[in-house]
Amino acid sequence: MKHVITAFVILLASQASASQCKMKSPEEISKETEIAFVGTVTLIEESTYKPSNLCWERSEKAPQCGGKLVTLKVSENLRGELGSSATVVSEDGCYCLGSYWKVGSSYLIVAKPNDTSVPGQVMAVNGCSGTGELSERTQPIVKVLRSAKP
Repeated sequence: MKHVITAFVILLASQASASQCKMKSPEEISKETEIAFVGTVTLIEESTYKPSNLCWERSEKAPQCGGKLVTLKVSENLRGELGSSATVVSEDGCYCLGSYWKVGSSYLIVAKPNDTSVPGQVMAVNGCSGTGELSERTQPIVKVLRSAKP
């Protein structure tokens, strides 16, 4: 039984660490998105948010892991109105498919309202649904969100 459990845990870890999710198309993301904006990270704090008990905790091997509360200066509202700054609750950046946050970097945030008791205005969706540092991967999503503004 011990070997079965060990094999199961290794299988889960290997699948999760590979960040195996299928990236949605910019059009799919646009149709599903309630809140989206472009912003620059001004502050990163630890959060008690844990989307799954399978996520890594902070450790010597992965100090950036764990739930985050990220404050961003909003430069462009694409969906919804958040004002000049927003706080975003995020999954960890390890194998729970969240972003690795960097102060001073600009991101596309695709989010939903935060309906948890964890502090933060909105809850970022995972990287396969659009959230991520502004790059060649996120620019097509931004373009579609801009053209499809309600």
